[in-house]
Amino acid sequence: MMSILSDVSLARAGFEVELRDRVAAAWRAEDYTSAGNLIPDELLDAFMLCGTREDIAERAMRFHREAGLGLPLLQPVVQEERQVEELFAAAALYAEQPAAAGERAGDAAAIVDGAYPGAAGGGAGGHAGLDDDRRLGLGGLLRRRGGGVWEILRPFAYTASVIPVLAGGALAAVDGRFTVGPFIATLVGGVLLHSGTNVVNEIYDVRRGIDTITSPRASHALVKGRITERAAFIVAAVAFVLAVAVGAYLITMRGPAIVGLGLLGLVGGYFYTAPPFEYKYRALGVPLVFFLMGPLMVEGTYFAVSGGWSAEALIASIPVGMLVAAILDGNEWRDIGEDTRAGIRTLSGDIGREYAHYLYVALVLGAYMALGVAVAARLLPPATLVAILSLPFLAQVIRSAELGATGQMRAIAMIDLQTARLHMVFGALLVAGILLSGIIRG
Repeated sequence: MMSILSDVSLARAGFEVELRDRVAAAWRAEDYTSAGNLIPDELLDAFMLCGTREDIAERAMRFHREAGLGLPLLQPVVQEERQVEELFAAAALYAEQPAAAGERAGDAAAIVDGAYPGAAGGGAGGHAGLDDDRRLGLGGLLRRRGGGVWEILRPFAYTASVIPVLAGGALAAVDGRFTVGPFIATLVGGVLLHSGTNVVNEIYDVRRGIDTITSPRASHALVKGRITERAAFIVAAVAFVLAVAVGAYLITMRGPAIVGLGLLGLVGGYFYTAPPFEYKYRALGVPLVFFLMGPLMVEGTYFAVSGGWSAEALIASIPVGMLVAAILDGNEWRDIGEDTRAGIRTLSGDIGREYAHYLYVALVLGAYMALGVAVAARLLPPATLVAILSLPFLAQVIRSAELGATGQMRAIAMIDLQTARLHMVFGALLVAGILLSGIIRG
């Protein structure tokens, strides 16, 4: 919106047209962080109302009083349901004021100062003050905090940990070595480790300035204050502690080998972005994710469920791990500019956009090639080729990648989510193929 202000409106507000042009140039280059940083607070205040619902109601009243406008029209910049609901609430607060209703226009100045009648807890007319309106009730507070926790956990990404566990469990079932209790424990433990990792990743991405209010694909739970950093650490700690408790149960079932598997998952997850190792910031994220979400989880699940090891599970883990690694590589490829400005290293940043594109294509195509070679070499049953039914999803990400490689960065804006969907469909079909092979064998 700031990039398309007219010369007339800018001149009336006392701003140079050149500032608007610089914002527009950064926006067109999709450098949203720089575009946002170019906008001074004074420019924002001159053309927008920003703040809480109470702030918006108060400033709309000020505009009503100073400009003599009969009815301000408020429109949310972000067209999300939650933002629209907040705007309705702000409009309701505005409409409740006597000056807005035409009852006592003289109270407008007092309203601007936040001290209109009833501000001290109910007066004539029974209105609560703006300061009181800022205090959420227990239900509202719990909903806001719950929404923040849900956002920071990123549950849409859980397929990256669920699919490997399902694959390992399916292989154990086909081999006649499946046990329900350890399988459920492994599934829960994997999701808990993934949850803790997501939260810690969010915390340190915000600390390092990678995720900001202008980051289009980042969670905004921390930067918008929906959850505090301290609360986020508590959420992560609870997830990791519960994962350790699940691991203790598995140790009683399968012995000390679970300790090594669990420590690898715990250390790899927590120190993915946390100091002192910070694997993600040392260009080690892609290979680490391949190992953790591929061989470690599939083979580890097979052992936890059956009490033994399986070469077949190790082979099946390769295409699964490659697609999870592709999710991260796509993310890093898209965010090379943001990561470089934040001063962090990623594999994509080190090798450059061209080779990041080649790596992405190699990973997604390599998953199918690895599956085909494994079946041809009789290392996996032929029924697992049912995973090829996911080819339409592969075609979608390949098309996006090729457009991105030509400089159309908007084409890969959602490539991480598209690849996650490919991983989910491919993985679900692979699991179905493994189970189908057991039925055929039986």
